[in-house]
Amino acid sequence: DAGDFNFCIHEVEKPPQCAPNGDCATAQNIDVPNLAETVCVDGCNTGMPDGPNFGGSGPCANMTNPTAWFSFTTTNNQANLAIFDLTSTDLTNPVFAVMSDCNTMIACNPVEMNVLPNTTYYIAITDANGATGDFEFCVTLIKITDPCITEQTFKVVSTSLGSPTDGPYKPCEEIGFEYKTNFIKLGAQWIHSMFPVIDD
Repeated sequence: DAGDFNFCIHEVEKPPQCAPNGDCATAQNIDVPNLAETVCVDGCNTGMPDGPNFGGSGPCANMTNPTAWFSFTTTNNQANLAIFDLTSTDLTNPVFAVMSDCNTMIACNPVEMNVLPNTTYYIAITDANGATGDFEFCVTLIKITDPCITEQTFKVVSTSLGSPTDGPYKPCEEIGFEYKTNFIKLGAQWIHSMFPVIDD
């Protein structure tokens, strides 16, 4: 059918920039002075300029939506791993890129990443769907060569068929054992599993 219609265009003013860290040159520094100590910052991307377009594929390839910028420096010479956490109730599909400079992406949405000492890294945070609002971004620096366990004991505490706890044990006998450790949790490290090794 044919008929008349009205077509209107309304110009909407861009909201003011919510914070000054709208580009790499004004990136907000995140000071992470101590190993295994998480530092979190509140951020926002409302009214921010669009982020970089790295080309290629992947969630961080095109970050041309309102983007907030941060940086951190591994001033602690012992740090060799960074752990990241990005949370938001406003951003529907938050993404962040880690860069070695303002133009070179080295990781996209990493949970953890190897880092070099005395090196500055840049973080660009946006939303893949173009959403804007507030978020929290956390960084933890750790040294993965630190021992998680420095003391441990293992002993048999029960035998189902009456054998001595130090053996020998009878066929099909159930052995109860106790394992104690002073496990030190550093960042994302924890005891995942235990594997028994049986020999002669």
